[in-house]
Amino acid sequence: MKNRASILLISMIIICAVTLLMAITLTEVSISSGYQRMNTTELKTSYYAAESCLEETLIRLEGDPSFSGTALLVQPDLTCQSTVSGSLITITVTNLTYNEIFRGEYNMDSEDLVNNISLEDWKEDANL
Repeated sequence: MKNRASILLISMIIICAVTLLMAITLTEVSISSGYQRMNTTELKTSYYAAESCLEETLIRLEGDPSFSGTALLVQPDLTCQSTVSGSLITITVTNLTYNEIFRGEYNMDSEDLVNNISLEDWKEDANL
């Protein structure tokens, strides 16, 4: 009788341990998935903010070729800074937790006092 009770107790401990391990694993996977989804959303938001800042910069450059940059408040916790140097535009998107830098090159053609800008290159700066 003692052996059966001991075997039953050990079996219950093993079953509880396996169940606890599965619960911890599922919780970790769930939390990890939530963080990935949040990061993906933040990356999309910062990319769209950078595109907005780029468009604003290009529009201002068409009106004033000596324009050197601007800062925009996209959301309460998301800002965008553009800097123009030659034909290079640098966009820095700043959130509460990170910074992202995008770079673009443009070409400006002036015809009859009208400036036309074409974007030659646009990408995230992966070197930072």
